Amino acid sequence: MVAKKLTRWVDISAVLVLAALSAAPVAANPATGGRCPAGGDAITLSVDVEGVRSAKGTVTISIYGDRPEDFLAKGKKLGKVRLPAESGTVHGCLSLPHPGVYAFTAYHDENEDRRFSRNFLGLPSEGFAVSNGNASLLGIPSFRESAVTINGSNARITLMMQYP
Repeated sequence: MVAKKLTRWVDISAVLVLAALSAAPVAANPATGGRCPAGGDAITLSVDVEGVRSAKGTVTISIYGDRPEDFLAKGKKLGKVRLPAESGTVHGCLSLPHPGVYAFTAYHDENEDRRFSRNFLGLPSEGFAVSNGNASLLGIPSFRESAVTINGSNARITLMMQYP
């Protein structure tokens, strides 16, 4: 009886892991110049994060859906991908659930603590970028200012990293 329940638990766990992996953003192949691989009905988006100042740490790109109240809210990302930092431009490939309106953010996690660091005043202490180039050291951009429409597969956007 216990073995049967354990086997069922393992089967359910395997299905959940496979489902999570199939929906997860993936890194672009550097050999393709950062372009996402073409194929199937998947909505893929090539993201270039420009202005990365060093190869130290990682660059994290986050995806937000079309609900303004979810933008930058804890636990409301549709997905994220962490890529090794490169001085200059970091290329990433994201899988999106469907064409539509999205907002994207990125930060350069130079200290590799896996979070966006701020100073004692609450201002960014690491490099960051927001879609549509609306990143500011003085205020948080709105969803409306940051939203972009992705009409189909093989789209490309550029995020420009800013440092404090």
